[in-house]
Amino acid sequence: FEESTFGKYNIDVLWMFIWTLYTQVTLGWITWPVQSVDAFGGIDVHNIPSIFVDGCKCTVGIATPGRPYCDWRNSVLFFVYCTIDYSYYAIGLYVIQTRGASLMILATAIALPLSQLTFCLKSLVGAENYSTFLYTDAIALVMVLGGFTAFYIMSPEGRRKLTHSKSSDAVKPYTDDVSTASHVERSPLLINAE
Repeated sequence: FEESTFGKYNIDVLWMFIWTLYTQVTLGWITWPVQSVDAFGGIDVHNIPSIFVDGCKCTVGIATPGRPYCDWRNSVLFFVYCTIDYSYYAIGLYVIQTRGASLMILATAIALPLSQLTFCLKSLVGAENYSTFLYTDAIALVMVLGGFTAFYIMSPEGRRKLTHSKSSDAVKPYTDDVSTASHVERSPLLINAE
């Protein structure tokens, strides 16, 4: 969706980011009652508003009696998580805009076995959270890289992207239609005031 939108419209990363957040918040509110289904939490519908309020309190480090304990660490974890998550998504949108969704999918696919490798570092995660790096993790990484390389070499889309990237010295926004890519100019991280 993002790649198609970037290709069709003169929209920058932050604008796309804002509309994605609006969509997520709207869908979150619409699907809120689904949490009453056992498979999704089994929460009594009447308790959902108080749970929401208690969650907001916990976000700023205020504990509510009868709920899981919250303190300043919850606030720090929440805001660190949001900073990392939003930065990751904004960078992902930038990659999609300038290089296409295929590269973003590759980066995400590579991140999984590399994150597994991270959990294998005792000095980083501690002895109680330590995990063993299996040969299957290495195979998964090689398979992802091999599949992506095969796509780029063998598919018409991949060859077109390679041809497009080699024919340009400057970084230009990515579009599937190479014939229109040259006339689309954007400031990738700034909102255009046009």
